[in-house]
Amino acid sequence: MSLERFSKRNYRVFEGRTRSISGVLGYFVELKSVLDDFQPDVVHLHSSFAGFVGRILLCTNRRVKVVYCAHGWAFGMETGFAKKLFFSFIERLLAVCSRRLICISSYEYQLALRFGLPKKRLVLVPNGVSDLEEPPPRIEHAGIHLVFVGRLDRQKGADILMAAMQSVIRTDIKLTVVGDVVLDAGFAGANAQNVFFAGWLERAGLQGLFAESDAVIMPSRWEGFGLVAVEAMRQSLAVLASDRGALPDIVEHGRTGMIFELEPDSLAQLLESLDKDSLLRMGREGRRRFEKDFVADRMNESICQIYEQ
Repeated sequence: MSLERFSKRNYRVFEGRTRSISGVLGYFVELKSVLDDFQPDVVHLHSSFAGFVGRILLCTNRRVKVVYCAHGWAFGMETGFAKKLFFSFIERLLAVCSRRLICISSYEYQLALRFGLPKKRLVLVPNGVSDLEEPPPRIEHAGIHLVFVGRLDRQKGADILMAAMQSVIRTDIKLTVVGDVVLDAGFAGANAQNVFFAGWLERAGLQGLFAESDAVIMPSRWEGFGLVAVEAMRQSLAVLASDRGALPDIVEHGRTGMIFELEPDSLAQLLESLDKDSLLRMGREGRRRFEKDFVADRMNESICQIYEQ
């Protein structure tokens, strides 16, 4: 949603870009100024950074009701168990300052319960995205075109995908990689002739690429939700996803896509077995699932009901 549709009297933008000490202090000062000026009844904090700073600031303010959405619990990441316990301990402490804790998937909800967050404050509101007003028309093509979208970092499993593609013998399978390295400078890429790197694309370019593809592939090591899967289903694409995190919540195996065990050989076997007609069928089912469960209007209505409560 573009902020240009609102009067500037009704919003303020914080321009901080880093999580340095100066960035944290700047955010703290700016948020306090906003709270003093707007005198809100409800404050909705998104992500761990804003959630930590905001709830520290608001913890003693009994008038303001805090809604917090982590968009992926820190204790759900691939890290040591001691760190998971530490992150969950912090979340349990800060939960006292929150009226509602929004979980973006069933996986995240169950994970919160498992690590001791208070059930009475938890509420499940699956993520959603807006439908396209004018989706690009599907483009017929020979072969099977796959797309990977995301950071080329460990979380997203691009290294596993590259290893699998190097084992694929079929010559009719093409993979386009959209994204770049953000955190893990050690990403090695791939020597396979059927892999093409497009870098980051603007939204229109990505939607055009989806229109000429058969499936999106998500080999993530962990995901609190997986918006790329829903964006693919919005354009009638099948989703090939790992068995990690919330992805099995979104992708119905054999119906809207395929779930695979996260290791190169298993993924390579899946890729070798792909059938274009089956992918088209699963893509159509994915579109129906999107319309039923993952449209942004449904998500927004649920969040507004939380505000009213």
